[in-house]
Amino acid sequence: MKKTVILAFLLAYSAVFGFEITSFQPEERFRLFNEGWKFKENDSSRYYQNNLDDSDWRDVKLPHDMGVEKEFSKENPSCQAYLPGGVCWYRKSFELSRQWQDESFKILFNGVYCNSKVWCNGKLLGERPNGFISFAYDITDYLQFGRENTNVIAVRVDHSDYADCRWYTGTGINRDVYLVKTDKVHTKLWGTYVTTPEITEKYADVKAEVKLVNSSEETRKVGIENQIIDKRDDVRAREKRFIDFEPGERTLELNLRLKSPELWNTKYPDMYALKTIITSEDEVLDEYYTPFGVRDFRFDCDEGFFLNGEPMLIKGVCLHDGAGALGTAVPKPVWRRRLQKLKDGGCNAIRMSHNPHDPHLYDLCDEMGFLVMNEAFDEWYEGKRKWVDGWNQTEFERDGYHEHYEEWAEKDLTDMLLRDRNHPSIILWSIGNEIDYPNDPFPPGEMDLIPEAIKLREIVKDHDLTRPVTAACAGPEANVFMDYLDVIGFNYKEKLYEDVHKRYPYKIFTGSENGRGLEPWLAVKNNDYISSQFLWTGIDYLGEAGKWHNEETGTHSRGARSGLLNLAGFAKPAYYRQKAYWEEDPFVHLYQNGDGHIVCYSNCEDVELFQGEKSLGDFEVPESKRIMIRNPEGENFRAIGKRARVDVAQAVYNVPGEPARIVPNLVEKKLVLDGRDVVHAEIYVVDEDGYPVEDAEIKIEASIEGPAEIIGIENGNQGDISPYGEMTKKTYNGKLLYYIQGGRRPGDVKLNLKPEGLGSVSVLINSGMPVDSEYW
Repeated sequence: MKKTVILAFLLAYSAVFGFEITSFQPEERFRLFNEGWKFKENDSSRYYQNNLDDSDWRDVKLPHDMGVEKEFSKENPSCQAYLPGGVCWYRKSFELSRQWQDESFKILFNGVYCNSKVWCNGKLLGERPNGFISFAYDITDYLQFGRENTNVIAVRVDHSDYADCRWYTGTGINRDVYLVKTDKVHTKLWGTYVTTPEITEKYADVKAEVKLVNSSEETRKVGIENQIIDKRDDVRAREKRFIDFEPGERTLELNLRLKSPELWNTKYPDMYALKTIITSEDEVLDEYYTPFGVRDFRFDCDEGFFLNGEPMLIKGVCLHDGAGALGTAVPKPVWRRRLQKLKDGGCNAIRMSHNPHDPHLYDLCDEMGFLVMNEAFDEWYEGKRKWVDGWNQTEFERDGYHEHYEEWAEKDLTDMLLRDRNHPSIILWSIGNEIDYPNDPFPPGEMDLIPEAIKLREIVKDHDLTRPVTAACAGPEANVFMDYLDVIGFNYKEKLYEDVHKRYPYKIFTGSENGRGLEPWLAVKNNDYISSQFLWTGIDYLGEAGKWHNEETGTHSRGARSGLLNLAGFAKPAYYRQKAYWEEDPFVHLYQNGDGHIVCYSNCEDVELFQGEKSLGDFEVPESKRIMIRNPEGENFRAIGKRARVDVAQAVYNVPGEPARIVPNLVEKKLVLDGRDVVHAEIYVVDEDGYPVEDAEIKIEASIEGPAEIIGIENGNQGDISPYGEMTKKTYNGKLLYYIQGGRRPGDVKLNLKPEGLGSVSVLINSGMPVDSEYW
């Protein structure tokens, strides 16, 4: 029996459902194409050639970001975190069995930043300027088969104009690559579209369009079976038909009824998958999995947002796609930890700022229950300032996507829609961020915005009629293309909500980018017609850095400090303030600020505070959710949160002594040896009683033993410009984070840490046996 599976979708499905698909046979492979690459950081017109000797090129594993391997320097632009770009090449050699010479092959890149060109065996497949979009090339006609024939994929990356984006983008093949093998008759990549037009308690009507491909030269008689399978791998509905499939493409429309559906929502994000099986004379030619969720939502101009008929406030954050020390080559487990931290803080939505993100981030949003605003562009046909000598200083460049917009916008937007439209997490398509920005020296012509907005809106509607079109607007109160959006996004401007709603009562408004603090939150909480806020930002990010050296403070800068979490994913005080606004479950948090005040954040009705053993009485929690008490004697504090006079939460703050030791915490209890998994080792500096010393800056030297590597060390300090590649790093706020990625051979993994002036620590990481997963 022959089976083929689109691996990109298989992995997404497995991650969401949490179990192995029983019909998947790894030996009939669709393989991850991340290993065995060669890398060279310079340029030559010969590097694409098959017979090139690349033995002196550096071995790398994808995803890979060249930028964070470099040193921070004042000579590089602040918009790129004072890190360089440049031109670089990747090559990969591989062999294919002769038994596959009648199959079809594609190579799928989830993202390459930027201006990529790809060759297969010396043949140019194409180019893609946009570094944020996924793309694939058919390589069937260029491959050679048999052990005596070596195939070569070559990729040129040109980020030489590297002040081309307002935030750090990285440089290189910074997302996963897949080799996709199918029969000549198969379901097209991104070729399915699943909707649920009617949902009741008893059933959900599932409608699907399935685009099939016959790349052979003959008519094939095939059976097409579509099944809806649930998280237990049970078939919940099915239909089958037989067709005479002539060469070319064909779209099937089908309607299935799913009984007793489990709805997708932010608390219980239940998922299903449409499994498309193509057979010929009982031989399975192709299987294709399309994960989807059953859910209904709507925006109302007076009452806000509803999910599955229930009103809901959208408590969101904006995210860029980097992760500090990892640059923009971010493994999926890293995003899982980061998203879980945000979820624990009451966040239920993500704005993908300001571009399509890595596919596995959308998979995690499906799995973990986040709503998503998916954004296509930061620029249309006019550029924006990319600061060179510090954010909002004097020097800037204008290079960027606007140079490619006219030629590539329709293709880039279409590919984003086709790739992402089956994600239940996505509720909004944003066609642009601050395209109308009024204070930029390159403002777009106001009347020119209207036809462009109409064009982009029509592209969206051609591919998806189930979600509204929005844009994140800098001046929505005066926006000339507001009438051409289904939902008008306000970037800040919360004070204008009431006035604009009165002027345009028939329009739907939402907060698309918002400041932190009480007033922006009350603007959502107290006005039914405003259903969301998306804070800038959920997590600190590289780029949009301040001046290289601030003479007043004596500090450096490599990125923006606007996050609720720092670059290492550790919570800042603002995280707990926002949690007090957003979180429903009772909690209380204590810390001491730099002015010697004990600060208490809580969402309880009352908090009883204890100074040492002495009760200071019950304090009513104000609308700001913050209580502050002077602590001149430097005593320990305890807080008990109460609702209806019942103790429901508690917290302690203990005044620390001098640093005595470091305490490691492994976030994940096991490292899977599949070449991709990551364990986070959080390091805390504590005193002799085990109390955290949150102002400690201790230099720690690290090494690792066994089948794993340290792929990044992050302390979260935006002023730390020491190279990311160093194995010695200072703690910041008494914390440090190690990213440890497993290999593929058996053995024990041990992290060795030598803190300066403190005792050494070794951490044994449970790794088990290697996973027999398919890769090349």
